[in-house]
Order: sequence, then C-alpha cells, then structure tokens
Amino acid sequence: MRFTLYFGLVNSISTSWRSESEEKGETISTKYVYNLLLKKFFVPPIAETKILKRGFTPETIQKVYELPLQIKCDIKITMFQHKIIHNILATKMSLFRAKMSDNDICPQCFTDTHSLDHMFLCCSSIIAFWKTFQNWWTNKRNSN
Repeated sequence: MRFTLYFGLVNSISTSWRSESEEKGETISTKYVYNLLLKKFFVPPIAETKILKRGFTPETIQKVYELPLQIKCDIKITMFQHKIIHNILATKMSLFRAKMSDNDICPQCFTDTHSLDHMFLCCSSIIAFWKTFQNWWTNKRNSN
C-alpha cells in the first residue's frame, strides 16, 4: 500500500519539475515545489519597476521591501513606508482614477498631476524643501 501511494505521488509531480530538479541536483520537497509555484504565480508589485528605474538592482530590491519591518519606529511611519514602497499611497491622481476626486492636480503647486513621483520629487514646493534640507544637512555635517 505504501509503495503504491508513494509511486502515485511521485508520478503526480510534473515531469518538467522532476527534470529541472535533477538538472539542479535538488531533491523534490515541499519547499522546492512551493518556490516553483511562487516563481510561476507571483506577480511583483507595480512599484518594483519604478524602484528598479531609480538605480536599485534586482539583488537589492529585497532590502527595500524589508526596510519598513527593520526600522524600529512608530507604526504610522512603518505603514507610510509600506504604502510608498508598494505604490498604494493615496494621491489625487489615484483618487481621481477611482472617481473619488474632482481632479488630479497637485494641491501644492496647482500645475501638474499629483502622483507619488510628483509629490516627493518634482513639485516646486517639495524641491524647495529638499534644497533647504540639503543645505541644513550640509551645514550640520560640516559643523561636526
């Protein structure tokens, strides 16, 4: 009985999976099958392409996703980081697409669409903030 059960289980495994495991020299285990299923069905987050365009490599992308969990801080900051990384932070653009806002114009500069990139990098008011912050940081570093 046990042999037929084992033989049936082994034969139910896809031949492509068996040949792939033999080529890699790995034994078929629950972990191995789970990893194969993840590779087949896992869809990376939408924000991953944007993160890769910013100069990250596929090897360091995992560290980006683990960052909010590693920093010991307030839960609100952790959730904010998570929303930014996974591109789920509500902006006027996303609210407009969901028909929850009348327009998608930035409420700060009133010139461009209010996306994550615009909100943190391109908005005229945020550019002024980053310049002020950069000057403050440079002065702080030079004084120490």
